[in-house]
Amino acid sequence: MKESANFITAALKKIRSNANARLIFYILVTLAVILAFLALPDKGIEFIYNNF
Repeated sequence: MKESANFITAALKKIRSNANARLIFYILVTLAVILAFLALPDKGIEFIYNNF
């Protein structure tokens, strides 16, 4: 568990220090959010648009 936390911390430090890596990271996060939204069923999207 501690090794995985150290790996994640090191990866995030490398992403923060490199502008190109940061840009790619933000693009991947944005795509993941968009794909998660598109994966919702139609009723889930209506639920969001109808203000709950």
